Amino acid sequence: MLATQIAAAPPIGVAASSRDGHICVAMPAPAPTASMTVTLIEPDAPQFVLVATITGPVPSCERLERAMIPPPYFLAQTATPIDPDAGSVWVALSGRLDTRRLGSGATAVRLSASYPNAQVRSCTSHEGLHLTVWSGTPLESRRLWHEYYYLGYDVEPSCGEGEMREAAADERPRSQARVTVG
Repeated sequence: MLATQIAAAPPIGVAASSRDGHICVAMPAPAPTASMTVTLIEPDAPQFVLVATITGPVPSCERLERAMIPPPYFLAQTATPIDPDAGSVWVALSGRLDTRRLGSGATAVRLSASYPNAQVRSCTSHEGLHLTVWSGTPLESRRLWHEYYYLGYDVEPSCGEGEMREAAADERPRSQARVTVG
């Protein structure tokens, strides 16, 4: 399943902690460069935000490869160490973005002038996570991005059909995503 993303939003990808305490990021073109900042949002409430710096590309990333997340892969590091055994998965957003905590425990993120209140969400299907970014309140606003993260074991489904569907007419496949920050 390909990630989908629409124009007018920065590149969006997936990140997971590696065994050595680094964070592995998969992000579509334009590819992150060394010393670039990424904003990481843990999609489960209460959501947690990390800012990390890309240290460079890597040829493989075991956690993301097992989850069937396609390359390219990059290593990132946070200012404070993370627990590599925590098993966290994040939605990775290009740049150091403004975020604010909402009363629900969710985080609103300013992706661009067009999307000042975007929100991240995850839900489960039978064997994986559906990670999504919405222009506002999840399930009530426009879905901007979607990626499937395969877990490899059974979980109780919590997704509605709108969260698991393939790309809508206004979404483009990851390889064709065009980025114009407004």
